[in-house]
Amino acid sequence: MKKGVPIPMLDACGSIEAGIYLAQRSLAEGFENKTGAPLPQRMYQRTMELVRDSKPITYKGQGIDLLPEWRQAQKEIVETISSNVLASWGDRTGFLDMTVFAGGGSVWFGNILDNVFSNTMFAGHGVFANAVGYLLMATGMK
Repeated sequence: MKKGVPIPMLDACGSIEAGIYLAQRSLAEGFENKTGAPLPQRMYQRTMELVRDSKPITYKGQGIDLLPEWRQAQKEIVETISSNVLASWGDRTGFLDMTVFAGGGSVWFGNILDNVFSNTMFAGHGVFANAVGYLLMATGMK
């Protein structure tokens, strides 16, 4: 924080996109194990949305429950992401004013990540995850 404005430490920032990819792959594997058929990649996002809402995936008229695979994937991904982020932050971890989550990954894993990091907040819109330097432009800082 400088003068009440959060200043991101770019070398300490990371993305949860890798976690989303791993979750999609885990759900695809679970789907294939239960149905014997591969889950088309174009169905990954829809499958994640249904599973997140505790709804089954309908395949050939049958409801396929992937909630157990989703919960296991969440735990494993959060452990991986958390350990990587904390390792990259190193000895700065205890001195951070806040941890800001932005973008799709925070929507999918925020409730679990919130328990791992201190003083967390969630950006109001996913665009903040994609806008490098947006904060500096918006505040007029250079």
